[in-house]
Amino acid sequence: MKTAEELLTHYFEIKSPTALYQIADSLKDFLQKGLIKEMPGTCSVFDISIGQPFPDDIINIEFETIPGGARYLLSCDTYHGAGGVLKRL
Repeated sequence: MKTAEELLTHYFEIKSPTALYQIADSLKDFLQKGLIKEMPGTCSVFDISIGQPFPDDIINIEFETIPGGARYLLSCDTYHGAGGVLKRL
């Protein structure tokens, strides 16, 4: 099985709500498998679901890989539609 760090080696640009939902679903899976941990913030990746309003206009959620401690940021402007990224910090 690949580590979360190996799976998160790419810079992901978010250009649509569908892309955000897909990335959020992958991150939820990594969290449930114990591959990453979510850092405390204003919202959780579990708050991002199809058919539900976005938890905030600007989403910024940090994650850390287990083991390894590599940090990643999911950042997205859901109000203005400017898109976002999932990137390594």
